[in-house]
Amino acid sequence: VAHQQVLAPLVSRLYASAVNHLSWPVDCPGSARGNGRPRGKHIAYYLWRFPILTQTFIQREVRALKEAGLAVHVVADAAQDVELLGPDARSLMEHTEYLLPINAERLRAYKHRFSWRKPLRYLSLFLYVVLHRYTRYKTFAKDMEVFDKAVYLAGTLEDRNIDHLHSPWADRCAFVSLIASRLLGVPYSVQGRAYDIHR
Repeated sequence: VAHQQVLAPLVSRLYASAVNHLSWPVDCPGSARGNGRPRGKHIAYYLWRFPILTQTFIQREVRALKEAGLAVHVVADAAQDVELLGPDARSLMEHTEYLLPINAERLRAYKHRFSWRKPLRYLSLFLYVVLHRYTRYKTFAKDMEVFDKAVYLAGTLEDRNIDHLHSPWADRCAFVSLIASRLLGVPYSVQGRAYDIHR
């Protein structure tokens, strides 16, 4: 017990020091942007929750892109305000893929797929998550959760032949999308709006 009381703060300080001093740009060696597939044909929107009652503008945006002829695939962690949603929002739910709860078997398969295909890229992106401050309250357990979610998102999108990944919010979903896009080797975009801009 005494060793744990001494080691835990030391490990915590070493982790914080690594995060503060050992980070690098995302375009590190082994994180190529493309993989030769045709681009711009299948777009994925990734959000934390969708649809949300207070974010009807994103619902309108997705509908407008679909009506313009683009293949838009919405992926979200979960739905929200389901009992309050109108018929239009409920119809969007039918065409939204939800990631939670994460299927452990699929996650293992995706980890195996990406780590064997491009081991250096996989490792560099894992270290990128560990050594970058993407949120104010950062822990190694949270890093593992974020990386697992990025791998799961990347595998899901690869199964759907996605050519472009878009995050309509500049929040943690944007960071997860960034890592997933590099694992896939597809372009990535992000929108900053509302409180994102003030942050």
